[in-house]
Amino acid sequence: MATDSDAAPPQYDALASVYDLLWRVPAVHPLLPHLTSVVEKLAPASGASVLDLACGTGLGLRLMKRFGASTLVGVDISPQMLEIAKKLDPTLTVYTGDCTKPLDDLGLEPHGYDYVLGIWLLNYCPSSVEMAGMWANIGRYIKPGGKFVGIIENHDVAHPISVRTMKYGGMMSDVQELENGEGWSVHVVFDTQPPIEFDAFRLRGPILEAEAKKAGFGEIFYSKPTWEDVKVSVGEGIGGEDGKDEAWWTELIEHSPNYVIVATKEG
Repeated sequence: MATDSDAAPPQYDALASVYDLLWRVPAVHPLLPHLTSVVEKLAPASGASVLDLACGTGLGLRLMKRFGASTLVGVDISPQMLEIAKKLDPTLTVYTGDCTKPLDDLGLEPHGYDYVLGIWLLNYCPSSVEMAGMWANIGRYIKPGGKFVGIIENHDVAHPISVRTMKYGGMMSDVQELENGEGWSVHVVFDTQPPIEFDAFRLRGPILEAEAKKAGFGEIFYSKPTWEDVKVSVGEGIGGEDGKDEAWWTELIEHSPNYVIVATKEG
C-alpha cells in the first residue's frame, strides 16, 4: 500500500470501522439497488478494469466485481478505510492518496481503466479548484469512451426536505453558503449506533458540469432512486414498521438527497 504524506482527516479514519452502517439507513439504502441497476445496464465487460477514487471500504469495487470486472484498484485518503476494504476482498489493489490532487506517484496507468468510480467523491470540494482536480484525475485515468459512475448529493437543492429531520435516519444541518459563492458547506449525521457524522460540501451543479467538460467528459446523466428500489429496501426490513407503508417513503423519493451520476469520456 502506498502512502500519502498528508495525514487523513480524522473524521474519515474515525468512521472506518462503522462506515458501512450508513447503507442500512433508509435515507441511503435505496441508492444501493439503484446503483446496482445502473451498473447492470452499463453491462461491464468481463475482465473490465475499474479505478475507484475515494473507495472507502471498497463497496463500489465489490459491486463491479459481481458484474465481471477483474482489475480492481482503489484510492482513498484513509488508511483505515483501505485496511477494511482489503479484509473484505484481498484481491483489491489499494493506495492511500488525496483524490483532489495529482496521483501520479501511485503508479496508476494513465487512460488505463474502463470505469472510474466516485461514490460521494465529488462532495468533498470546497471550491471549483478542488472540483477541477478531481475531474482531472478521473479524466487522466479513464479510457476514451470509458464511464465515470458515482453518487453525489443533490446539487440542485441546498437542503432537501427529506433530510431536514431524522425521519429517514439521516439529517443535514448547518447548511452555510460558501464565501466563494460556489456552493454550501454542510454537516451530515446518521442515526446509527454509534452515530456517523461528517462535514462535506455541495458545489452548484453548473460548476460540477463545467469542470467535467474541461476534463473531456460529454453529457452527464443523473438518476435517483425509484419506487422499485424502495421495494428492495422494504424487503430487507429497512425503515422497520414505518417502512412497510409505501406512503412513508414519498418524501424521500420526491426530494431525493442523492443521485447516481454517469459521465462518458469523449475521444
